[in-house]
Amino acid sequence: MRYTLYSERPVAECVKALNERIAQPGAASRPKMDGKAEKSGAFTLGMKAPVALGFRRQTWIEGQIVREGGQTTIYGSAPDGLNPQRQRQLLIATPFVAAFLTLTGAPVPAVVVAGLMVFLWLILRGDYFNSDRLLLELERQCRASPKPPKKPNGKK
Repeated sequence: MRYTLYSERPVAECVKALNERIAQPGAASRPKMDGKAEKSGAFTLGMKAPVALGFRRQTWIEGQIVREGGQTTIYGSAPDGLNPQRQRQLLIATPFVAAFLTLTGAPVPAVVVAGLMVFLWLILRGDYFNSDRLLLELERQCRASPKPPKKPNGKK
């Protein structure tokens, strides 16, 4: 997913805030973040968090902070993952696909396909939740919003 955020803070302040957040240790309410933010405004942020069944998933977002027309704009991309409804559909479909393959005389591919579908579910679930957390942290650190700032009216 591609995102665009707007901030009133200059690029240097956003980069400094991101680097300070990356340097902070993890806590219960704020997981440890990895990555880097360069003076040019390019950044990568990563976070490793529990997904399910004891597995942890590391998700990365990347972007560029630029100054355009008196405001700071943050462009970037983050993995989408699967929303909870699609996750349920994937988990419901898994046993049906495995049963179909078993009934058609292919039990080994049925086990392989079922294992792959569970593995994909773990990855896509982790990306869905982690990318949202990373974007919220980016918004918090840069005091950014997905809505462009309102232009001030001219003096009358």
